[in-house]
Amino acid sequence: MKWNNKGYQFDEIGKLFEQRKRIMIYGAGEQGIYLLEKLNFLNCVDGFIDQDTEKQRTGICGLPVLEPDAVLNKRDKVHLIIIGTNQHNAAEIKKALVLAGYSEGSDFWSCEDEKTTAVFALYAYGKVYLSSSCLIPSTVCNLNCEKCLNFTPALNTFKRHVTKSVEQLREEVDLLFHWVDFIPRFQISGGEPLLYPYFCEIVEYVGANYRDKIGDRFETVLNGSVIPTDQQCLVMKKYDVLAIVDDYTENVPICSRNRKKIIEQLVRFNIRMEDNFVPEWFDLDIEHMDNSQLSGEEMAAYFDNCGNPWNYFEKGKLYACNFNSFAIKAGLIAETPDDYFDLNAEITPSRKKELVEFILGYNNRGYAGLCRHCAGWAKSNPKCVPVAVQVGENI
Repeated sequence: MKWNNKGYQFDEIGKLFEQRKRIMIYGAGEQGIYLLEKLNFLNCVDGFIDQDTEKQRTGICGLPVLEPDAVLNKRDKVHLIIIGTNQHNAAEIKKALVLAGYSEGSDFWSCEDEKTTAVFALYAYGKVYLSSSCLIPSTVCNLNCEKCLNFTPALNTFKRHVTKSVEQLREEVDLLFHWVDFIPRFQISGGEPLLYPYFCEIVEYVGANYRDKIGDRFETVLNGSVIPTDQQCLVMKKYDVLAIVDDYTENVPICSRNRKKIIEQLVRFNIRMEDNFVPEWFDLDIEHMDNSQLSGEEMAAYFDNCGNPWNYFEKGKLYACNFNSFAIKAGLIAETPDDYFDLNAEITPSRKKELVEFILGYNNRGYAGLCRHCAGWAKSNPKCVPVAVQVGENI
């Protein structure tokens, strides 16, 4: 989206949020409780709404649970409602709320709507909510996947790998959390993060200083080829780091040999883990895509339709599209000031608004530089390729 009212894009709905700052969560199940945990940094939730009579009697997480009729028969003009249920139940709840006179996007929204949550946090409490972010200590990887979304083959070819010092990473993390008050999902990635020689030090630093600003998903992504050391496991366990273990066993021999040992090591240290198997990768296809014929307005629509939710930050620059920043780092495209938000500037209320607008898709150009050469994120991109096909010799 192209800025047309920079720093004031959300002022209309923001005025409502400045007046109505309290939340009720519709749904007192697992998703509702997880939503409460995400909103705890605002201390804004007064209770739940749920048809379970036992939960109405006992409450949940020290908060009351109201029956649905309490808000459906008499419109609640004090609280905003966030639906914290699965999509099927959410659709039925939305219908009921609309029939009761509530408006979606202003009176209520669903837990998946990170945009409205971020706007609410900013205008109601002056806090910056960033749905996710990623720290890459080093781009070095022992694999050379042909369609790597981090463009590792290009980094190898042009010898552009970057390994940052612990001091540099500390400065970058400090600056990010100087601006941002809460991130539900914070990822340490790569490259292969376990190959970074100071992996333990940076996990320790982030965990010791900012674990309370990170939600349930403080995580690292492993390519399934490198067995974590005992020391690496101890620090992951200490700060409740979720290990996401990719499954490339079909195409990468070293993963076939080591992946079982990796999982056994994580289990031995009782580390939370996700077994990440995907049947195929989406293909950005930057080698063949050419959107140069599209106008600026068409490119902005292309960017909006892509909806890539992943950002990336380094050197005080927050990139709304992580793939755009990876392509710049690999030397595949040139960087422009429209590609990032400068966190090195002074924090002011208006700059906070601009930051939230930027991470929700607004910028001066209306799209990211890579959009001219990119097939888009998975949601909008039908192009797929086999997982982790290696360039050169298999390892």
